[in-house]
Amino acid sequence: MSEILKICHIGWAHSIHVERLMRWFARKGHIISIITDHPKNIDGVEVYDIRRKPDPRPRLERYKDFHFNIRWKWLYRLNEIVRIKKLVDEISPDIIHSHSLWYPGYFGVYLKGYPFVITVLNGDILWKKDGIDIYTRLRTNWAMKKADIITGVSKELVNACIRYGANKDRVHVMRRGVNLSKFNYGGSKAEIRRKLGLPESAKIVLSPRNIGSFYNVDKIVEAIPRIIREVEDVKFVFIWHGHNKEREEKLNNLASKLGVKEFIRNDGVVSHDKVALYHKASDVMVSVSQHDSGPVALQEAMACGDVPVISNLSCVREWITDGWNGLLVEPNNVNQIAESTIRLLENGQMIKTFAERNWKLIQEKGSQDYWMGKMEELYYKLLAGKRNRGSLADSR
Repeated sequence: MSEILKICHIGWAHSIHVERLMRWFARKGHIISIITDHPKNIDGVEVYDIRRKPDPRPRLERYKDFHFNIRWKWLYRLNEIVRIKKLVDEISPDIIHSHSLWYPGYFGVYLKGYPFVITVLNGDILWKKDGIDIYTRLRTNWAMKKADIITGVSKELVNACIRYGANKDRVHVMRRGVNLSKFNYGGSKAEIRRKLGLPESAKIVLSPRNIGSFYNVDKIVEAIPRIIREVEDVKFVFIWHGHNKEREEKLNNLASKLGVKEFIRNDGVVSHDKVALYHKASDVMVSVSQHDSGPVALQEAMACGDVPVISNLSCVREWITDGWNGLLVEPNNVNQIAESTIRLLENGQMIKTFAERNWKLIQEKGSQDYWMGKMEELYYKLLAGKRNRGSLADSR
């Protein structure tokens, strides 16, 4: 029987990607915890909420524990580091795994004596970060050099880590993968559409991405007038994973202004368990984000036969070959978005062929179980290497 691992994650517990990873390892019997400022109850996971609350103790008692009810930036940082270090020592994990180098993931950089894994995100190293302070840049460089293992969901992302100073032998492409028991190709579209209250005979276009500015969801809405002029009986369904009232209103106002509101259904925030149904019910998925690092939404769509019209980005081209299993577009080119969507909607055989190719591709290299198993292997190799070098003993 394999050794039970004790893994302490640092990051956003409400992130579906972090949650899926922790659930998978907890189900395997590993001891899983997370230090987070976005707590969520997750079966089998010990959640430590580090949101700061005022400390009512007398000043001298607080100061002994580095608890200051003030927000001087440098002092607050020191306070938080001391607090997290104390908490991690109490947990005493085998491995610390930080998710992102933004708060609170960056705390892992300051912890000594524990094997250290980082999963980097787009915003850590890939996107242009004008205005980011020198302290954050230096911390990112330090993290790249310090981490024992660095994972990213695409070749583009891990290559950026190497440019930031990471040792190429410590950097690994680690896809998040898709739960193929939920996201899969086949079954009755009509039955699923009835379940979701969608028209059974319509052509359905799905936008499953969030409505933050760089996701360009407004460009999809702007493409609708041309699409409906050329394609009959088409419905556009929008779902996302985070509330943003202001942006939702802007999208609704844009749809009204363009006279396309009747062709749109905004289902808003949908649980991850239900997302598979939307992909299975749809013919085409449109995702025109300006930035990405290996979108799980794309892989989930591919698994369900929902053919992508998607941004022509390096990380996307690791999955999609234009004209072979999807159509690539420039994310700000509304005419191109419209033309590509029309091209698919008017060619049912193309949709069928692309869908079958994508399902085969996801089965070959997109399974969640496969990638989680690879992560587990990396954890074991890391611990074995540290023990062989004797670098775990008395280093804390």
